[in-house]
Amino acid sequence: MKRLLCQLILLIVIIFLGFVTRIYIGSWMEFREAERLFSRGMLEDSLFHYERAIHWYVPVIGYSEMAAERIWEIGKKAEDEGKYALALSAYQGLRSSFYSVRSFYQPGRKWIDLCNDKILYFYARRGSDARKDEEGEEVRRMRDKLKKQRDPDPFWAALSILGLSGWIGATVLFIWAGIGREQKLKTGVSVFSGLMFLSCYAIWIIGMIKAH
Repeated sequence: MKRLLCQLILLIVIIFLGFVTRIYIGSWMEFREAERLFSRGMLEDSLFHYERAIHWYVPVIGYSEMAAERIWEIGKKAEDEGKYALALSAYQGLRSSFYSVRSFYQPGRKWIDLCNDKILYFYARRGSDARKDEEGEEVRRMRDKLKKQRDPDPFWAALSILGLSGWIGATVLFIWAGIGREQKLKTGVSVFSGLMFLSCYAIWIIGMIKAH
């Protein structure tokens, strides 16, 4: 029993480390490509890959923060040069990238707040003097919309985490079933873990969709 428990723990650790490693590598590859494009002055193309680097978000490690700093730098540079469309695209992309990786908490709140101010600034300067009052009301509505924080639904976020945990557990159970077991036990555990894998995967996906 003790040996079995050690095997299960080892499998869980290996799967978890593989999961984190895949995220880290994905973030690194996107950031490296973005840096290559940035060094060649291809700012619009580099933005796409910086944003994808943020999408490979994992707390503490990864390249999300460095990618965010570079996107902000591109936005400021474009703004200083009068390339307002590119600047706005950078700020909006940075904001939406962090919103896309939220789960039971919101990463990158600092960057979201900074981008809100910039987006509001660009929105406010659209109007002409003849529409000053009208634009003032629209800007106030835009400010309320940007500042409104839509946190993930706690129930669906928790269900998503439960589904992910069950999905990983089913994978571990399926692997364990094939390690030195009687054929009858192998078949039973394999069928059970297969059904658990599919159902937990569905719960995970539905939870992520509904949480937002």
